[in-house]
Amino acid sequence: MGSMARLRGGALVPVERGSIKASWPSGVLEIDDVEVRVDIRPRWLASFLGLRVGPVVSAPSAAGFLWSCRWVDLDHVVAGPCSVVFYSRNGRGCRFVGRERELRDVVAAIETRGIPIENVRSTIGRAFNI
Repeated sequence: MGSMARLRGGALVPVERGSIKASWPSGVLEIDDVEVRVDIRPRWLASFLGLRVGPVVSAPSAAGFLWSCRWVDLDHVVAGPCSVVFYSRNGRGCRFVGRERELRDVVAAIETRGIPIENVRSTIGRAFNI
């Protein structure tokens, strides 16, 4: 995986009050050398739902993403075969569901940064805490 990756899938994103779930292909996961970002696209969908655009977790963030966290602020990750849950030191977690082979590359990128990863059979139970 290069310095930038963008995946489409499903997402469970925390918002100001509760969380919002987006099924495939409306969830977007982007990672680069600075941070991890999760969003719901198309943008009009998030606007229609009345979601505030901007970082929920850590700043500074890429403008326009519902959830983002810099690598240095990422506490740990829970990884299943087809999903990952990112937990920030400063905020709530965010779940992304995608293709297993693509997520293996994401997990490998996380491991290279020394972030603790808990491997589980499924992350669905973790979604209730987001």
